[in-house]
Amino acid sequence: MFDPLLDIDNLLRYSFEYFVYDPHNSPKDEPGVLKAVQNVHAIIDKEVAAGTDPKNVSTPILWSHGTADRTVLFVAGQAGPPLLEQAGISCEFKAYPGLGHFISKGEFRNLESWIKSRLSSSS
Repeated sequence: MFDPLLDIDNLLRYSFEYFVYDPHNSPKDEPGVLKAVQNVHAIIDKEVAAGTDPKNVSTPILWSHGTADRTVLFVAGQAGPPLLEQAGISCEFKAYPGLGHFISKGEFRNLESWIKSRLSSSS
């Protein structure tokens, strides 16, 4: 079974393939974005069907954004987390200086650490 937390390189490949990410066509790639949303909803539905409490599916959130992103401007990326917080959803924002509209290995390493810290604190 694939464990993305054990292999950053596979996690990078997995995320791009699984969530239908196309950095060359975004933000004009509306069908690709909608497909990514459908994929996420399918993952959530599968977890709930397997017995996961729906309250535990979407929280907390780590929101990462590159300061050099020209596709989704950094200021737009910064606007999302406060809206989630206002809706009662725990959201931590992490900025990546110089990062454009893509994901770096450093970002995945931070994500891995962030997930592991939450898993260890919940056990």
